[in-house]
Amino acid sequence: MTYLSSPAIVTPLGDTPEAFFRALLEGRRGFSGPLHFEAHGRRLGVCHQIDDHEEFDERYSELERNAFPPRLPRTHRLLNALRLKLPGMLPRRLYLATTVGDIDLVTAGGVPEPDSPQSLLAYAKELFGAEEALLVSSACASGQRAICLAADAVARGEIDSALVVGCDQTSEFVTSGFGSLSALTDDLPRPYDVNRSGMTLGEAAAAVMVTGERPASGLSARMAGYGESCDAAHITAPDAQGTWLAEAIRKAMPEGLCPTAVIGHGTGTIYNDQAELNALQIAFPGHCLPLFSLKGNIGHTLGATGVLQAIAAMEILATRQFPPQAGLETPAQGAEHAVATTSRRLPADAHTVLSLNAGFGGLNNALLLTDLDISLPGESPIAKTLSRPELLDMEFDTTCEERLGEERDALVARGVLSTEDTADFRRASLAVKHAILAAAKLKERMGNAWRPDEITIIGFGGNGVRHSNPAYWKDYIDHGRRRGRGTLFVDTLASIPLCEVAIALQLHGPAGYLQGKSHDELFPPRQVGLTKAQMDCINADRDLRLRTSKTHLTLLISAYAEFASAALFGIAHL
Repeated sequence: MTYLSSPAIVTPLGDTPEAFFRALLEGRRGFSGPLHFEAHGRRLGVCHQIDDHEEFDERYSELERNAFPPRLPRTHRLLNALRLKLPGMLPRRLYLATTVGDIDLVTAGGVPEPDSPQSLLAYAKELFGAEEALLVSSACASGQRAICLAADAVARGEIDSALVVGCDQTSEFVTSGFGSLSALTDDLPRPYDVNRSGMTLGEAAAAVMVTGERPASGLSARMAGYGESCDAAHITAPDAQGTWLAEAIRKAMPEGLCPTAVIGHGTGTIYNDQAELNALQIAFPGHCLPLFSLKGNIGHTLGATGVLQAIAAMEILATRQFPPQAGLETPAQGAEHAVATTSRRLPADAHTVLSLNAGFGGLNNALLLTDLDISLPGESPIAKTLSRPELLDMEFDTTCEERLGEERDALVARGVLSTEDTADFRRASLAVKHAILAAAKLKERMGNAWRPDEITIIGFGGNGVRHSNPAYWKDYIDHGRRRGRGTLFVDTLASIPLCEVAIALQLHGPAGYLQGKSHDELFPPRQVGLTKAQMDCINADRDLRLRTSKTHLTLLISAYAEFASAALFGIAHL
């Protein structure tokens, strides 16, 4: 069994789990104008307690103020404030969920520009005293995916415990990017409301311990299951029917069980909320479950949101109280009896809470938490013991860019790719083209062994978003900071090439980008026969790991360096 314990948070509505949950129960909203960039009147969920301004100093002791001195990057300040709330001794492995990381260093024009998530990972490893530090980037599903990866490692006996941290900041970079996609509301978010008009961004840092030892005291919960999937439908819009989110929910739930309540992703956009409501109807037909999204209280905190939701679920299980939906006026169709404007008391036998995350590219995650001592009927272990992975096949693509279109057309002609699913190929970045072609050639050679619903896609590579982040920011600045370009912004997420591959090849398993502070902290099969430069991305000293237990095949893709590669591994369950 695996457990979550020792939660710690830094949010716009409180810096302890108890204070934060009390604010949720009261329906409070923590939106204000940022002081560190010009938001043009837009209110965001800002952690002003970490601002470098005298009026906020009185909230903290001298020790706490010294934790975030002037000119420290904003995400570093968030993590420093979080570190003060955690025990002195921490697990040796850290999982960091973030989308933009140290984006301050990119927008400040640092030379050379850093890979901003990787930069934050290096800082977090030192700050939290971790021997191993692993970056988890699955867009807005990163927080819960990090928890699931940690739980898998604990359940396999690979580690005894891990620290999972989610952290992202409010910034002009991200605000302009989501604005360019017309995803932001001009007002405040109204998740599951008929008049919802978009999301609002926020910032936070949150942490939980994942351990195999039952916590003796304190706020905690047992992790009873999880499920992941990919819509493989669109790079920014969800599958409107909610089909694959429902599949992730199905994987998370013991057969025949219905959760007591649901913490939804609930961004407040038209399409996300409706897709989520549809998925819940598919997963639990005839049931109307209590539902709320904390994004109505503090906005979308990106990499931190999944960790915050897990902590909120722990509080719900501990208190049997369920928060109202902040911002709600008129429930949307399908949510009429699920959401409420006042807090609700759950029954004494309310033992299970389901938490949902969704991200760009159609990345879905469902996480089921229960009371510590509840055994659920039909429950299966989170992870089984896995054998050493057997390499089935691999393919490299180092062709020059002008020939990529010809190769794509040849694969379409042979029926490996479809014209519809690669319609945007010619406008895709070089990394995406390489990734699609490498995976498509692998699919062709695998023949009947290729099972698209069972494939986990793991992206890796040394460059991450080192190129795409400064490219977006330069374009935005060059155009007078009027409006970002969505086509450039989506490429600032390291998971996007993987989602493009999923869409092109209709792969519905989990997907996400992973990176270590150094390559020897990744998953590095000795037997794959890579060149030395390529082996730098997958070190030869450790078994392949960081996989999910819900699929039988793992597709490794590197599309972040000068080359692209795809390797497919089969897994035998013992």
